[in-house]
Amino acid sequence: MTHMGPHPTSDKDALRFDEFVVLPDQRTVLRKGHALKLGGRAFDLLVALAQSAGKPLSTAQLGTVAWPAVVVEESSLRTQVARLRRTFEDRAHLLVSVPGKGYMLDAQVTRLPMDATGKVEAPPQEDTECLAFGPFFLWSTKRRLTAHGRVLPIGSHAFLILTKLLSRPGEVVSKNELLLAAWPGGQGDEGRLRVHINALRKVFAAVVPDQHYIESVSGRGYCFASHVEPAMAPPEATPLGSSQSSLPMSPAMVVGREELIRGLMDRIPSQRLFTLCGPAGIGKSTAAIALARRLAPGYPDGIAYIDLSTYSDTRSTQEALAGMLGLPQEQAATWAPWGLLLAGRKQLVVLDNCDGVLGAIAGPAAALIRTAPGIDLIATSREPLRCEGEWVIRVPGLGYPPADTPINVEHSARYGAMQMLVQHANSNPGGFMLRDEDAELAGQLCRALEGVPWAIELAAVSMSVFGMRDLVHLGEDLLHVLHAGPHTATPRHANLDMLVGWSCDRLTEMERDLLANLSTLRDGFTIESVQSLPALDMATAADVGASLASLVSKSLLHLDSRAEPPQFRLAATTRAYAVRRLRKDSNIRML
Repeated sequence: MTHMGPHPTSDKDALRFDEFVVLPDQRTVLRKGHALKLGGRAFDLLVALAQSAGKPLSTAQLGTVAWPAVVVEESSLRTQVARLRRTFEDRAHLLVSVPGKGYMLDAQVTRLPMDATGKVEAPPQEDTECLAFGPFFLWSTKRRLTAHGRVLPIGSHAFLILTKLLSRPGEVVSKNELLLAAWPGGQGDEGRLRVHINALRKVFAAVVPDQHYIESVSGRGYCFASHVEPAMAPPEATPLGSSQSSLPMSPAMVVGREELIRGLMDRIPSQRLFTLCGPAGIGKSTAAIALARRLAPGYPDGIAYIDLSTYSDTRSTQEALAGMLGLPQEQAATWAPWGLLLAGRKQLVVLDNCDGVLGAIAGPAAALIRTAPGIDLIATSREPLRCEGEWVIRVPGLGYPPADTPINVEHSARYGAMQMLVQHANSNPGGFMLRDEDAELAGQLCRALEGVPWAIELAAVSMSVFGMRDLVHLGEDLLHVLHAGPHTATPRHANLDMLVGWSCDRLTEMERDLLANLSTLRDGFTIESVQSLPALDMATAADVGASLASLVSKSLLHLDSRAEPPQFRLAATTRAYAVRRLRKDSNIRML
């Protein structure tokens, strides 16, 4: 990007960058022709940064500008920079913190001469330079990526990486070139580069699922694999947040969740952070996305969605979260002031699949609830975030008919599990139609699967091979047969071992030992019956109690606290995994 040089500028010249015009002589800042409210010291800092755009100014240099002949603390300077960023709103990323060097205005600045009346002489027309590929348009100076009239969520580092790739379509751009483009100060590394490449791929896939725009070239770098051409700018896009475009596609009909969704809608806005918890495959993400779509009209700044299943470390997670919210990347590690930067925004944030990054997400989520009154959050996770302001909702299985209850086709419509089974079975070759004589078998199958949507979907697919009667007669071996998930499943949902194993791999040795032994107990059981297991005779009551609580928290064990005495129960999918895998562990002592 070309920047105006750091040479002095006449006080009578206006400074134009992005959507802003700074009039030093009139001590005024305009955005799209509207004057912005800005204090004197913040204004002086902005003029200095604009005059040296693209070049960092040290804290000492900026201190001299805003507080001449006075020595001030760095905290005072940070306060004024924060005020500038709040004034810039969605353009706050233009003010960059450069570690060890100070601050920089990262924008192309143009000098506009002023006439004798104080007006700008022949202002240049609005910049409409953009590049087009597929349905996407990219403005380099506006730092904006759009598709179908909507601004897409993209962080500042990801934008710089994309800009570099678009400059050489069809060519391999080395990792070093991309690192230098996105982190000119040298703060980047290959891990961070991969995170932002993956973020770009997700943004593209949400719009065009079958097109691979960025290809990896082993040992060399990345290549933009699509035709790119200059284009006239399309009509002004709707700002990020004013649409649901960042939400992934969801089924046209969400089965069996109407009561849950309506109950959650009634709780907003009194409860501002929901965490939908439950075992793997229970449908947490489906319910969260359906809820977000229902709530969308109440959020003028729309919905921001992020799938966290591919993140594993704190830094990349918080960078991705900051980018999704349109915050400057340098603020990613210092999430405490996020609320100030998001002041005035009314937006719903969906944090999907938080399980692997709970420690990285809990702090920012609590800070947003505490300091950004217009931001509400929905999270999904196999266990709670355990942060201030969180309201945990346990997502149940879909409804299925009780045992020994007569059932026919008409009655089946009352149960979400049976509706889902029929819906998915109808997608098999030759289709499927539930008959009265098959309704009882369908009810038994849904009951054996405990209404778990993931398992029901697999059973429906397997019906084309085994037939419904054969599946029901498999009894306890049913879930061992349903070990292969659909080709469209995410890696964590690919099969039974991945579905439950992801959680079990994160258990302590004591918790794995306990879970394997619990798989020998039938139906509901009490804590006394657990403590009496001979295989656990060396464990203390405190260790057993703590491990039980942990398994409940991780949604691997269900607790009915309303029963007297309280009853525990293993989900069918968890029991099947424990029998299939954990009992084979030579380190586990069984009965």
